Amino acid sequence: VAQMLLMDAESLKKKGTEHQQLLANDGSGGFSLNINNWRIFGLGIFFLIYLLLGALVFSAIEAPIEKSEADTLLAKKQEFLKSHPCLSERSLEDFISAVVDANSRGVALGSNGSFVQSWSFGQSFFFASTVVTTIGYGHQTPLSTEGKIFCIVYALVGIPMTLLLLSVIVEKMMVPSKQLLNWMMDKVGHIYTPFTIRLIHLFMIIILVFIFLFIIPAIIFAKIESNWNMLDSIYYCFISLTTVGLGDFIPGDTPGQKWRPLYKAFITIYLLIGVTVMMFSLCVFYDIPQFDFKLFFLLPSNKSNLDHIKEELHIAPCTSSKSDTTSEKMRLKSGNMPQYNTTSNIPEEVREGQHTTIVRARSRPTDDDDSPSSTNEISPAPLGAK
Repeated sequence: VAQMLLMDAESLKKKGTEHQQLLANDGSGGFSLNINNWRIFGLGIFFLIYLLLGALVFSAIEAPIEKSEADTLLAKKQEFLKSHPCLSERSLEDFISAVVDANSRGVALGSNGSFVQSWSFGQSFFFASTVVTTIGYGHQTPLSTEGKIFCIVYALVGIPMTLLLLSVIVEKMMVPSKQLLNWMMDKVGHIYTPFTIRLIHLFMIIILVFIFLFIIPAIIFAKIESNWNMLDSIYYCFISLTTVGLGDFIPGDTPGQKWRPLYKAFITIYLLIGVTVMMFSLCVFYDIPQFDFKLFFLLPSNKSNLDHIKEELHIAPCTSSKSDTTSEKMRLKSGNMPQYNTTSNIPEEVREGQHTTIVRARSRPTDDDDSPSSTNEISPAPLGAK
């Protein structure tokens, strides 16, 4: 049995190597216009159309609102100039330009003219986290030449290190996730298909993520940030945890807010945990063979049954081969080994009517062995008899 298990492991390893070769070279002898490259080209065209569609929708929705607010702002400016005839329009334009430029760089003044510090330790800690996680709100930027150079170097080192750390944590999180999935397979595998069970497992994770990373934090933000409603809070959570980072909503920027540095530190921890959990959710999603769509664009065109290939090769995009080996060892350790030479899977009525013939082979007879009966025939025995 041990030899057979070793042969199975070697066969699986060989199949995995063949699969990697299929992905590296689809047999076309280069980047020729085969069916897969046409699919990739079609995906690129669809992506471009998607961008154009987004531009049309955003322009249709936001352009009228932008024009309305610009007209309102211009009316307020003219009203201010009329009420202050001693102030020239040129002077007012220079002042507005200076305020807007400073505010875009993270420098702001309070309502009473007091200075609002943007580079305290808590603020800097929050800024560093937005750099290494690539969220980049853009509300705060380095002001000096030295700061810009250090930001470049800091990002070059910090971004790969952050990706490495998050990837390792996600790999660790996948272990209990797979254990839960295996438990669900054992309990309801006789009722639902494996694909259905994987979907239930995915939806359970999505619901937990939505509650603990979106709903609860959004309620807290709506309570702390006086000018945020519930929709603004959920919008901020989604834009931040997906690393879009538009920067239109920044927590802790309300003037006169208490415990601002500590508040920023807690937000940083929330962002790091949230980005990690979002990566974990994507791994669970792509761990479902039917949802790993990249095989449709990478495998040769004659591989039509992609799901069957994935199940056969045990492809898991977010788990390494080492984790697969570990799970296999756990399976063998638990006693769920393959059963060879068994008849448990054969129906009773078939086993009763079947017999097997056992033939013993012996070595080639020598010259002095002239007996014509060098093979002993064994009478038929029931299937499964030793």
